[in-house]
Amino acid sequence: MEVYKNSSFSVEERVQDLLSRMMLREKIGQLNQRMYGWDAYAWENGELVLTEAFRQEVAAGGGMGALYGLFRSDPWSGVDYSNGITAADSASAANKVQRYIREHTRLGIPVLLSEECPHGHQALDGTLLPVNLAVGATWNPQLMEQAYSRVALELRSRGAHIGLLSALDILHDPRWGRS
Repeated sequence: MEVYKNSSFSVEERVQDLLSRMMLREKIGQLNQRMYGWDAYAWENGELVLTEAFRQEVAAGGGMGALYGLFRSDPWSGVDYSNGITAADSASAANKVQRYIREHTRLGIPVLLSEECPHGHQALDGTLLPVNLAVGATWNPQLMEQAYSRVALELRSRGAHIGLLSALDILHDPRWGRS
């Protein structure tokens, strides 16, 4: 068994082994998050199938660093209950994506699944919370921590790894966008 797949070695040893095996194309492929998750699948006869666009993206980079919004649902993505992934189907969908990447790439590096969470998980059956301004108006940071802990558990139960949100106000000039 390769060192990078063997958990008895240290993380540093595993990372060094993996990096030494990777070709430049694979390293670049691990740095991308180019594909929208809702373009990675389709429903055919009641079964979720991975699209040709997804397969080509994986092949182009010898893997995929991150896939954004596999479970996302909103007007911008065009995903709703007629064409999206519900909470009940999300773990099997995530497994299908991971299985494909593990079996169809040379090194089998799993993909990071990143999800939009500006005020809860923006997905079918997702837990939605008040926007940050409304949460700030409660003056209750402990409540926010509890609420987002539950959102984090929801993401993990679906197979996602990263929840994207804007939680810090680092603006120094109100003319900056999205303030």
